Amino acid sequence: MRTRKIKSFEDAQRQKTVLGASSAGGATRDYGYMHNHTAGTKFEIVTGYKGTVDITLAMERGEVDGMCGWDWSSVKSQKSDWISDKKVNVLVQVSLEPLEDLTERGVPHIWKFVTKDDDRKVAELVVSQQVFQRSYIVPSQTPAEALGILRTAFDATMKDAAFLADAEKMKISITPLSGGKVQDLIARLYATPKEFVERAKVVIKP
Repeated sequence: MRTRKIKSFEDAQRQKTVLGASSAGGATRDYGYMHNHTAGTKFEIVTGYKGTVDITLAMERGEVDGMCGWDWSSVKSQKSDWISDKKVNVLVQVSLEPLEDLTERGVPHIWKFVTKDDDRKVAELVVSQQVFQRSYIVPSQTPAEALGILRTAFDATMKDAAFLADAEKMKISITPLSGGKVQDLIARLYATPKEFVERAKVVIKP
């Protein structure tokens, strides 16, 4: 929240910031610890909240300073007034690639703060889970022709004017990845050396 002393990600690297979180396995918890281990933040994680609705209430009441791992499209649809009324500071965007909307708002990307190559590889592995949030998946034995039809239809829908207009009304961000890019990412994830997989399990814990 803008009323807190933490105004930037650099501030969070210098002083304690209290974050609300759900439980192990949730981005609100795991990302906070990941930042502590890979970007040098001093986040103090308070777990036990049921979800982002409860955490946002805690932020408004002053129980916690903020949260990690809240999808930008969810922020815009659930708390659009926080953005329009400038009630909240977005300290950093955490994704494999920066979002144009956030970049235009001056929000720095996480890789600016993860300076060591090994730390970045581990953080990328954790962040890569975002690609599966709203996935469309078919069995591996699906014929190539059918798969091509489905991917073409999906890509066309993502550019459809009526679809995009409906999304705009609902304040939902449309930031799709093509099926080919998702498939390539999955292949890279499976090829991740075991040492980075093991460290990734560690950095999302206290």
